[in-house]
Amino acid sequence: MTILWIDEYSVHVKLIDEQHKRFFQLLDMVTSAFYAGKKDIELEEVFKQLFEYRDYHFKTEEEYFKKFNFEGAPPHIAEHKAFDEQVSQMYLEVKKDKLATTVKLIEFMEDWLVHHIDFVDKQYTKCFNDHGLY
Repeated sequence: MTILWIDEYSVHVKLIDEQHKRFFQLLDMVTSAFYAGKKDIELEEVFKQLFEYRDYHFKTEEEYFKKFNFEGAPPHIAEHKAFDEQVSQMYLEVKKDKLATTVKLIEFMEDWLVHHIDFVDKQYTKCFNDHGLY
């Protein structure tokens, strides 16, 4: 199973699309290893990279929210906080049950892709584009 970026996921802001592609790579790395039956998925490394992604990606979006006075910022930022809480909780569960945490992480990342990237993030496209950010 391979998770691929398709143009339908684009928010029409090159920098953010590039960052989203990194999320796709992380999801693909986990799902490919899991469905290939690899028992040695380095979940701690995946979480490390996911936290790094969170740090630079959410910072990028939230800086533009302020700069452009994006009216949808508060609920969007709340979703970022929920992401952080859920991923942090899963990270704590890795040592207890790696398999269950892997499944939970894949489901969470797939849901994030469909709901947040493909729906919520697209809500700022017009605002960002109207301010000349493409």
